[in-house]
Amino acid sequence: MAKAKGRSSTPRSDRSKLGPNAKVLSACGALLLIVVTALVTPLGQKLIDAIWPRRETTLVVSSSWPMPGGEGLSCLTSMGVAGFGNAPDLVKLAERLTPSRDPLLQVVEQVKAAPWYKGELRINLTTPDDRPVYVTGVSVVIHERSTQNPSWGLEFNPGCGGGPPVRLFEVLLDRGSVLDRGVYGDTSGEIADPTFMPRTEPLGRTFIVSRSDPAELVFQVAACRGYYEWGVVIDYLAGDQARKTFVGTARDPLVMSAGWEGTRRHFAWIDWNANSVHVNDGPLPEPPTGAGSNRQMPWHAAEICR
Repeated sequence: MAKAKGRSSTPRSDRSKLGPNAKVLSACGALLLIVVTALVTPLGQKLIDAIWPRRETTLVVSSSWPMPGGEGLSCLTSMGVAGFGNAPDLVKLAERLTPSRDPLLQVVEQVKAAPWYKGELRINLTTPDDRPVYVTGVSVVIHERSTQNPSWGLEFNPGCGGGPPVRLFEVLLDRGSVLDRGVYGDTSGEIADPTFMPRTEPLGRTFIVSRSDPAELVFQVAACRGYYEWGVVIDYLAGDQARKTFVGTARDPLVMSAGWEGTRRHFAWIDWNANSVHVNDGPLPEPPTGAGSNRQMPWHAAEICR
């Protein structure tokens, strides 16, 4: 009997048995189809994200606390540091200090001390890639507070001088408040590097941060009474996820103190002729009168804690 014209002589069951190489090629073809579809349609991209979900980007934070006196914010910055327990030999300690750097910052680096009444925190924000996040808010958290005054304090007048404009937030720890002051400083002059211009956008979906668009926030921090262990909470959106990050945690807090009753006071001054730093007993003299009293709070704190 003659075979039907045009028919295959291979049995149907044999044709359906594909080898392993053919199956791999088939799977690769399907994968390629998904990728190509993702490139040309939003639906394809959603399919890719469902199979291989991407991790949202995150906010990368670095900070500096305390900043040296006179750094950028003129007379608003810290003019004192204080500590608890037995006071170090500040006169002897002064022999190891150099006039080329803020004496208060050098003291904090060498003994256990914290800003007294005022301090400056700088926070730099970026991301690990160019996907943006949106900074929606900042707030203060008080981890621990006591009414104890420091046992000793050291004051220093860094002098008043201008600095580049900054995005300024004012913090009062006694109230746990944060006030966005916007851009502080003279913006009329020419900035050496325009990428360091402070951000002017309000916090929210207009305040965008990424690797190619970083931001710096400056916090002028004040306290009028007591000891504080505290931190800053930064709220942000990564994709559609609300997240928080902390500068100053309960385990590793930022520290600040205030109060003067019962505090042994000293002040530092620089002898530029001898290129040396000296420490005297007593409160920092107030310009221009040169007066100072152990029976009242430091004059540079009175402008905040009236």
